[in-house]
Amino acid sequence: EVQEGFHVLIYFKSVNEAMRFDQILEPFIDKKEIDLSIYNEQSLTNINDETIETIPHLLTAPTQLSFRELLNILNESFEYVIGYAHLDRTKHSGLVYCHQYELNFVEVTKHVSESFIDHHYLDRYPIMMNSDAHQIMDISEKNIHNYIELNELNIDSLFRYFHHG
Repeated sequence: EVQEGFHVLIYFKSVNEAMRFDQILEPFIDKKEIDLSIYNEQSLTNINDETIETIPHLLTAPTQLSFRELLNILNESFEYVIGYAHLDRTKHSGLVYCHQYELNFVEVTKHVSESFIDHHYLDRYPIMMNSDAHQIMDISEKNIHNYIELNELNIDSLFRYFHHG
């Protein structure tokens, strides 16, 4: 969560890049221990979806960075794609910003209506559906808004898709 109160999803080309970004971001995060009676366990998984680390603090903890400051950090030394998270929710949605800051994609929940997408002109972006899951089993299956065609099944092809459609 950025200072403006909305969530973004950031994808990196490698785990090492994500971990390097995490080290830079770490001092800007207010860490609160996760309450498992309220939230699901949050974990890092490997390529085989096996848990390699459980995260003890809430991953949705807000940062002390503005959206512009976050972009400045990313643009300095990272190759990434970034999108607005769960735009159809009333809480932590960047919907009011999505026409101000052009990002690579938007993410919506599986409950989004076609009229919501049409009304907010979201179809001009690649749309991810329910990808903001904290467990692999919560990610939605393929549908019209959760399907992309890649030339090759690799990260470079995925990044080309998000940068050029």
